[in-house]
Amino acid sequence: MSMHFAHFSHEIWLVLLLLLAAVFISCFIIRRRTQSGNADRRDSLEILKKRLAAGEITIDEFNMIRQVL
Repeated sequence: MSMHFAHFSHEIWLVLLLLLAAVFISCFIIRRRTQSGNADRRDSLEILKKRLAAGEITIDEFNMIRQVL
């Protein structure tokens, strides 16, 4: 009976190790997507500022679009 328990104990550790790895990978992916989203927002805001400076959009349009971003 103790051999069966020892084998079961190793399985639990393996499952815990796999869960821990999955959590770390998920955190890494979420962090990377969040950082990418911030870069996209900055790029969009720069384009918006250039369009305002070029007179392509009004200040009201600028403010409305910026709120959406």
